[in-house]
Amino acid sequence: MEYRLLGRSDLKVSRVGFGTMSLDVTHPHADTVLHRALDSGINYFDTADMYQQGLNETLLGRAFRNIRKKLILATKVGNQWRADGSGWDWNPSKKYILTAVEESLRRLQTDYIDLYQLHGGTLEDPIDEIIETFEFLKTSGKIRHYGISSIRPNVIREYVQRSAVVSDMMQYSLLDRRPEEDMLSYLIKFKPPITSAAGTHFEYCNTNYALLALIIEKVSGQSYTEFLSQTFFTPLGMKDTYVFSMKDTARAMLSYQYNNRAYKLEFLDAVYGDKNVYSTVRDMLKWDQALYAGRIFKQATLDSAFAGYSWEKHGKRNYGLGWRMTFLDNGKKLLYHNGWWHGNNTAFVRLIDEKATIIVLGNKFNRRIYASKHLADLFGNYLQHGNVGEEVENPSSGGGEPGGGAVVAKVSRVHHHRRHRR
Repeated sequence: MEYRLLGRSDLKVSRVGFGTMSLDVTHPHADTVLHRALDSGINYFDTADMYQQGLNETLLGRAFRNIRKKLILATKVGNQWRADGSGWDWNPSKKYILTAVEESLRRLQTDYIDLYQLHGGTLEDPIDEIIETFEFLKTSGKIRHYGISSIRPNVIREYVQRSAVVSDMMQYSLLDRRPEEDMLSYLIKFKPPITSAAGTHFEYCNTNYALLALIIEKVSGQSYTEFLSQTFFTPLGMKDTYVFSMKDTARAMLSYQYNNRAYKLEFLDAVYGDKNVYSTVRDMLKWDQALYAGRIFKQATLDSAFAGYSWEKHGKRNYGLGWRMTFLDNGKKLLYHNGWWHGNNTAFVRLIDEKATIIVLGNKFNRRIYASKHLADLFGNYLQHGNVGEEVENPSSGGGEPGGGAVVAKVSRVHHHRRHRR
């Protein structure tokens, strides 16, 4: 699991969090699910006082009461249940927040909340009073930081400009792309804190690929799907390659855990630019041959993509423009990129001196797929014997024991043909 500082706070949270809204608090194994998540490296758990009328917070409090310091607890306030339980009303008043926080602390069995979030918000709210109340709770030690949970750009703008919010929780998927309308440009204007100076540190970031997809749409005037199809897939004859959207759920091949359980599709499957291109070994081979033939990019562009910029291990391991690479002592260069999402494990290795390529696409979780780089020694002296250090993108969704098979192709022959996740 990878961990990141949340906004400008000192909260070091796991890249994958656990949202408990849909967790069945009556299920006999609910506690087990939470502990399994914690054991898997997830330390950020998000709830709200309105979920199951407070029982959701009670569940977390019971499950984690003896290990509170191991996790980051986030909850929300602002929606007050009616006395008869018939529904709730929006109430962001100082009086209610001060009362609600005490109830949340009691249910969570803790004396502090790591992140306290306003659960909504309108421009008609007493914003200054709300901010004053959150600041008071910080000073009194009942909360460490505060944020908001809102999709409304005008509301987010007010809190960013007038308060010390460290986060905004919002919906963002193929079905709900409202953040693109205003908030991405707004977040660019109010830049997040710099984690390291340019040229000094490298971190792989899936979110940047989503931003690149937005840039493609802005520059081309086309949707991301249209651009890839018209620019690459159709001209290269990649007939079995497409950008996944929710309308493709019937034809998309599922992926599986090591124990043969299928992963269910989720909203992250539909984020453009990141891990949602479906392809086959044969189509990926067409893409690769087009790169060698100069049909897609000029050689100068490829040279810049295959140059090292990150120097994760100086003189050896590096990251170019979308490609990982290893600079070997004998002067050869190994270009590759691994992938991991749910049960999909993929490897794409280019041996440019020999104009050979190793392509592996698997849809049942299997770490051994990343060892396919060792096959490079069949084509040239790539010094891969005994090399077990494999870089994997998006490692948050894997786990379990290795298992399943692999699909392998090289530039001179194709052994199998199935649709898999790239």
